[in-house]
Amino acid sequence: MAKQEPSRIRVQIDFAPGAFDELVELQDRTGAPSRGETLKYALRTLQWLSNAVDEYGTLIIERNGERERVVFPFLQRSGVTVPVP
Repeated sequence: MAKQEPSRIRVQIDFAPGAFDELVELQDRTGAPSRGETLKYALRTLQWLSNAVDEYGTLIIERNGERERVVFPFLQRSGVTVPVP
């Protein structure tokens, strides 16, 4: 009989007090029902950002008609960027 994979894997994380405060603040801002769900949201967001940087090279934020290139140093791959039009 094949071994069945667990439907969930429990992870325990130690946070510095400041980082924990940021987690609680993000939970409040996002309306997440739990800190664990907040971390899942963060993981999904990081996955999206990583995929977008891989595909497009640079992300641009536009506010009030002004465009600004957004840099996430921890996501930089080969330094490929797309010029801001």
